[in-house]
Amino acid sequence: MRNIIQFILMTISIASTAYSSNIIIISAAHIEAKPTIDACEAAGIPVEYMQMGVSINAAFHSYHVGQSCAGKHVIYIGSAGTFGEFAGPFLVTTAEVYWMPEAQRLNLGDSLPSLFPPIAMWSPYLSASLPQKYILTSPTISLTNAINISGLPEPAQLVENMELYYVASAIMKNAETFDVIVGITNAVGPNSAAQYAANKKIVAEMTATFVVEHLQGHK
Repeated sequence: MRNIIQFILMTISIASTAYSSNIIIISAAHIEAKPTIDACEAAGIPVEYMQMGVSINAAFHSYHVGQSCAGKHVIYIGSAGTFGEFAGPFLVTTAEVYWMPEAQRLNLGDSLPSLFPPIAMWSPYLSASLPQKYILTSPTISLTNAINISGLPEPAQLVENMELYYVASAIMKNAETFDVIVGITNAVGPNSAAQYAANKKIVAEMTATFVVEHLQGHK
């Protein structure tokens, strides 16, 4: 039996505006993007949405994600844990993304970094006012913030996300603009899951407010 990959791709039909008539929002899970989609609809800003899947599932869908972004203003919405101090949720964007499984970061394995070099991201468009961090993409949620290899930026500049590396290149090959907005929900460590659960809705609402305010400024 042939497997059919089904994507959530929905268009919200609202009156068109100059900039915001060609926007696609992408996230791993719908819960991350729903407040932004709802806020855009309420503000009269038309958007499309694609759910790419969590962790390695995003890699399976990367080609289709890239094709769906062709000629569009892409807003990637995600969540991450920080290797720096964590006093509460906040939003960041990124300058560069690394493929960095936990085992490689701990110097317990070699994922052939020459085959998976860091990806330099485009200059942010809507998200230029956010702090820029370096994103480490790991297929799993790390339970330690230890770094036992050299060559990475200082820990305060690092955050861990489970999907961006898989889709970044495909998006940049096709998109008109590409903004990454990541909500920091937790500190990387043994309490990651509990902090994420407590803060995921908060960062989703923070993202919605940020996106709508900045899209309205580009009408």
